[in-house]
Amino acid sequence: TVVGALVGILSYRRDMPLTIRFCLYPLIGDHVYGLLGDLIDVLSMVVTLFGVCTSLGLGCFQLNKGMQRLDQGMYRGVAT
Repeated sequence: TVVGALVGILSYRRDMPLTIRFCLYPLIGDHVYGLLGDLIDVLSMVVTLFGVCTSLGLGCFQLNKGMQRLDQGMYRGVAT
């Protein structure tokens, strides 16, 4: 939410593109147009990818555990 607000302000008030590198423009200045800016964009994509994969993996574990529990006929951890 803070990142979204920052991107929105920089985009609509300062006419900058909607990328993460320009969120750091007030800190690093014109270096966002070079290699450092590209590195920031790549890092943000990789971190987002890992976050999505982690969420999907944990959801699959929970789904698998729930299916195992239904298959074994267990209720509140007590076997019937």
